[in-house]
Amino acid sequence: MTSSPRGATLGKMALGLRIVRFDGAQLSFGRAAARHFAKFIVTPAVPLFIGYIMAAFTNRKRALHDILADTRVIRSA
Repeated sequence: MTSSPRGATLGKMALGLRIVRFDGAQLSFGRAAARHFAKFIVTPAVPLFIGYIMAAFTNRKRALHDILADTRVIRSA
């Protein structure tokens, strides 16, 4: 669903959020798949959930899986 034109899952759509590439373009299927697998394999493998906690301290509030996939979560218009 994140590679669709809406760029969001049902939960993100309900909250008015969407996922885009860092330059604002729509995600390709490959990039969406890479983000998905990074979110469920790489990020939790880092001890103490640091991959998720990073979002509180990075400049653009990006977690490790967003940095690896070069994506960001934005408010949809």
